[in-house]
Formats: sequence, structure tokens, C-alpha cells
Amino acid sequence: MNMEKARLKPYENEPPASGGKKFFAWLLDAALVCFLTLGLIVAGIAILDNNIGYQGQEAKVTLEMKNCYRIEEEAKIYEFTSNENGLYEHPREQEDIFKDWCLHHILLSYQKDPSVFDDHKTTISNPSNLAPADYTNDSLAFFYVNYVPNHNSYQGKENDIVDYQGSLAKPFYYSVMKGLSPDVSMWVFDETSYDIPYLKSSFAYDLYKYLFSDSSYQAGLTAYNLLATAYQKIWKEEINQLIASSAFQVHYLAYKQAYKACSYGLDLVCLLAFVISYLLIYFLPQLFFKGGRSFGKKLLSLMIVDKDGYQLLNRQMLLRNFLQLFSFFGTTIVSVVLAGGLSSGWMFPLFEISGIGFSPLAFSIVSTVIGLISFIVSCFGAKKQSLSDLISSCYVIDLSYYVDKSRSAEILIQEEEDKKVKEKERENHGEILDSSTIGSLKEDKHHSD
Repeated sequence: MNMEKARLKPYENEPPASGGKKFFAWLLDAALVCFLTLGLIVAGIAILDNNIGYQGQEAKVTLEMKNCYRIEEEAKIYEFTSNENGLYEHPREQEDIFKDWCLHHILLSYQKDPSVFDDHKTTISNPSNLAPADYTNDSLAFFYVNYVPNHNSYQGKENDIVDYQGSLAKPFYYSVMKGLSPDVSMWVFDETSYDIPYLKSSFAYDLYKYLFSDSSYQAGLTAYNLLATAYQKIWKEEINQLIASSAFQVHYLAYKQAYKACSYGLDLVCLLAFVISYLLIYFLPQLFFKGGRSFGKKLLSLMIVDKDGYQLLNRQMLLRNFLQLFSFFGTTIVSVVLAGGLSSGWMFPLFEISGIGFSPLAFSIVSTVIGLISFIVSCFGAKKQSLSDLISSCYVIDLSYYVDKSRSAEILIQEEEDKKVKEKERENHGEILDSSTIGSLKEDKHHSD
């Protein structure tokens, strides 16, 4: 027999603890770990904020982010409702931008051919005083016709954004619209002057009625969906071309590198905060309370024992704690969110495999899922063992009703000895007061009389 287990099995007949008790013990430990992790993260971030190297990287993140937004705004890929301090903090909703884009083209269509609107006695409402679409206010057309020609050369590289393939800007835009629009019949193209394409009057009327008068108008909904599809396809094509350009990549890669440095610093703070909290709250108490008991298990009178009823071995406790470390890692989501949000670096990939990034948040979610599976597994089986219990060959018992067997034996021996003493006393008392002795006493009294 293994010398480490060559001892009594004081817990061999003890039933496993209930799932409810085990869960509340875990919940108490998790809450304590979260609370301490939060405090340590806040303290760590305060230290980082006063670090000169970190401050430099943070400033670079802000600067390069502003440069990327500036390029996107200049190309009319995005619009910003306000730009206080040049931070580009409030991008305008794309739905609102698209609605204005539609009205620009409705106004142009009405200018070209008002007959359908006149037939329906419809006057176009234009509270924002928008102008009819042209190559300057149409954001899609502006990109190809105005922005790209002025920025297509970068550090000696031609066609840095778009390769017109020998074509002029306006004809090229025509080809993009025809290639990406689901239905080109809604547009009128002038292949001679290459004026900006405009919507056919009937299509523009249906679109206007749906957007500004009757949202249940089916013909207008169809027109809206067709135009929205064309807009989205062209807009995404422009985004891809702009982002892939060298001029944009210079700033984007610098931004990404600085953000990576900041994220790694924050990730290290969060990770250290969690590990320290786990050791202080969950692991170290087990060295004092014995039996693998954390604060939660101690409070709820739970204990971890070997699967055969032996006291827990040190190597089993260490293995179980190592596994529990990953189970508790999911709680970091709560601490990180409360400390400043997931954008503090917890979502930045630590590494990538085949283009798929793996961030601390991803590991936190995986840990949470594994913890849930482990809890479900613990609901089944004779000893209600979780995954960490199964791997480390142990299970959790409830000490609320436990009686030490060695102590029970001592009590039985003492009770048996007490019983023998009482019987001896009764025997001795019986010898003194039996019937013959009483008879002798009577005879002695008679003779004396």
C-alpha cells in the first residue's frame, strides 16, 4: 500500500456535499477574488498612468487614432457631429448619413424631372436645406472623383488608393456604380458628360414617400432596400481601398503598435491582480484550514478529501488549485469591467492563429464556459465531482454532520469502562446487602435480646 495512504480512512463513508452548498461556497470565494482583483487593478492602473513609457505610448495611440479618423473624414468615409479637441469622439450614425444621401438624390431627380412629383401633387420637404446631389456632396462619388485623384500618390508610389487602370475619375465611378448596384435600371447615366448619375423620377418618388411620408408604402420599401444595398456595397469598397492604402497604413500600424504596448501593460496588471487575489483568497487559506478549505468552504463547513476517503494529499491539493485557477479566471470579466471597461486592453489579441485573435477576454469566456460545464458535471455521479475533482481524484464532503471515528471509538471505550465500573459497584453493593447477611443480622439481634 502507498505509504502516504497507509493510514485510517476517516471519511470513507461520508456523503458528498450538496450542489447548492458547493455553489455558494464558490460564489463567496469568487466574490472575494473579484473584489480584491478590482482593487489591485485600480492601483495598478494608477501606477501605469504615472509611468513615463506608458504615457508616451498612450499619447501615440491618441495621435495616430486622430490621424486615421482625419483621413477617413477627409475621404468622407465617416462624418463626425462634433470634433472638440480634435478627438473625433462623436461619429455620425450611418443611417442618418444614408438618409441625407437619399434626399440629395431625390432633390437631384426632382430637378431633372419633376413630373412624377407634380402628378402626385407632392412638394419635397427639405428642413436641412440640402442641395441636389453633385460630386462634392455625394460622399460616395466624392471619394472617387475628388479625394482619390488628390491623394493617389504617396511617397513615390502611384495608385496608392485606387488603380483607375487608365480611366478618368468620373468614368471609373460610373463603372463602380454599375458593377456594385443590384439594379442599375433605377439610375440614369450620361455617358457623354459623365454628370453625376441621378435616380429615375418614379423611383425617387417611391423612395421619398417611404422615407418621409408613408413607412408602410411597399414600393418605397423596395426602392429603399435596393438603394441601401448599392450604397453599402460601394461604401465598403471605398473603406477597404482607403484602409489598404499606404498613407492610411502608416498611421494605422503605428496606432496598432502603440495600442498593443498599452494593452499588454494593462493585461499584465490585470493578470497579476487576479493571480495575487486567487493566491490570497483561495489558495493560502487552505494551508491554514487544511483539507483544501478556502474561506467559502470553511464558512459552510465543507472539506475536500481523497476519492477513497483518505485525507487530501498535498499533490492533490496543488493539482486541484492549479485547475481551479483556470475556473476562476472567468471572474476577471467583472473586475475588468468595473475597473474601466473591456476597452482597457482586455479585448486586444495576445496572439493570432490563422487570422483569428485570442484576447484575455476570449480566455475569460472560455473559462466561464468550462466552469459552467464543470458545475453541470458535478450534478451527476455518486460523489458529485466537478471536472477538477475528477482530475485530482477527490471530492467535497459536508462536515456539518461529521463525527471523528477515532473520537467515537474513544467514547465507546469510555462508555464500556463506565458500564463495567457501575456493574462492579452494583455487585459489591449486592454482596453487602444480600439475604444471608440480613438473616445473620437478625439472629445476632435475637441472641442479644
